[in-house]
Amino acid sequence: MTGGREGVDPCSGLPLWLAVPFRGRVLWAINADHLTFLENYVAADLRETAPGNSRLASRIPAWIKSAKNRDDILRALARLRARLDDPQQ
Repeated sequence: MTGGREGVDPCSGLPLWLAVPFRGRVLWAINADHLTFLENYVAADLRETAPGNSRLASRIPAWIKSAKNRDDILRALARLRARLDDPQQ
């Protein structure tokens, strides 16, 4: 979730469909699997970490990991999930 422009596909340069504004930033997911990962990670009570930058979780921005944003991030992720479940949105 780092590098390039937030919410923009790095190959095409087009905006990602699974993206919503969040407090001056863009919360985005590449696909359903990525969205599920983010939902599970943000909702988890205990987050185990590995040293270094070897796992996807280590690349999640701090503003998404922040406990103070948890409820709002989960609501935003739910909006993305609804978009996946109903493409007409």
